[in-house]
Amino acid sequence: MTDKDACSDAIIESMSSICGTDHVTVSEEVSDYGFMQQHRPQLLVSPGSVEEIQEIVRFATASGVPLIALGGGTRIAQVLGRMNHGIAVCTRRLDRISEFEPGNLSLRCGSGTLPAAVRELTTDHNLQLAILADFDHSTVGGQVASDFSGWKRYRYGASGDYVLGLSFVSTDGKHVSTGGKTVKNVSGYDFTRLLSGSWGRFGIITSVTFKLLPRPEKELLAVKDFSDAEEALEEGVDILSKVADPCSCNLIGDRKHADIRLVLCLEGSSELVSSQLNRLQLGTGWRLETSEGNRDTAAEEYACRRRAMKRDIFHTAAIDKRLLAKTFPLLRLLAKYHCSYDFDLSAGLLEFSSADSEETSFDEFKEAWQSAVDGQAGIRHTLVPTARPSAMFARIVERLDPHCIMFPDNLYSGGGDHD
Repeated sequence: MTDKDACSDAIIESMSSICGTDHVTVSEEVSDYGFMQQHRPQLLVSPGSVEEIQEIVRFATASGVPLIALGGGTRIAQVLGRMNHGIAVCTRRLDRISEFEPGNLSLRCGSGTLPAAVRELTTDHNLQLAILADFDHSTVGGQVASDFSGWKRYRYGASGDYVLGLSFVSTDGKHVSTGGKTVKNVSGYDFTRLLSGSWGRFGIITSVTFKLLPRPEKELLAVKDFSDAEEALEEGVDILSKVADPCSCNLIGDRKHADIRLVLCLEGSSELVSSQLNRLQLGTGWRLETSEGNRDTAAEEYACRRRAMKRDIFHTAAIDKRLLAKTFPLLRLLAKYHCSYDFDLSAGLLEFSSADSEETSFDEFKEAWQSAVDGQAGIRHTLVPTARPSAMFARIVERLDPHCIMFPDNLYSGGGDHD
């Protein structure tokens, strides 16, 4: 038995004593939680309480084993560097909604709570958590940690904007509550903001208190399929010239479907939506879904395409909305390399998958993409996370995680590189 095997056995034994054998996952099964086959931790544990998470963190601190906080695993592959060790801590079992105050427009739930549970409860009271992700197995804690929001982000913003407070286990094993109705922040840091978008770098989120909003009086989803991406783009740009503030307007191309789909969402008062429709005068080929059942079906079709695109590594380009009409060469390039994409025209955000071809290497695709966007000042593009921590960020990490155990290989905090 090698030293590495002995170490792994010792870790497995320790984690099993904390969480129970049934909640420790080893070997290749870890990849089922969103990790790529070549980059994954040694094992995954699913604690069922705050106390178990505290024990795991204290063990990691004492032994020097790195931890990766994990929710549904829908985006973890985007930030995982060349890591093949450590423990993934999955919070899915922390899924209890502990407080719901419709009159106060607030909801507190465990970090492992799924969107469906929140949506079901809030809808019954004509409320919504507008930024819920469109991945069924996403968790609210994972959303906050990645500061990710669903496809209505142009209207509603990011997840962090709706966090009133949260609780988390810090790197020294303490359970800290901050913001909202809880105790004041410690050490002068605004942990509510700090942990939003931190990818678990400063602690493991255990619960979140969210701000809710009333549901809109009317919501309409309009869908049209095109055979030509340039025609779809032209119609999308024309829509934005007539209605400056749609809830969302997305152009989605899926390598598994020949058609290009334009999805427009309008919501607000009945008068507002009617006024927007009158200005648009949507013509032949548009399907207007106004009933809740048809609208939900159309939204799920769109969400399925988004989920397929984001199943593996995907990339993002932020585009000046004044340049939208000039972005067709980028869509043509993505089609050439069989990339799926979701172009949020209302936000100027283009998300796309990696090239899907045995004949095409990532370096070849990257070179073609760079050539297409070079010299265009209105496009900020990121093919892989390349951010490096600022001096301020480094000082915060040194203060809050002196043992460097919380996701040290996080690419967004300068922890490594993709192959």
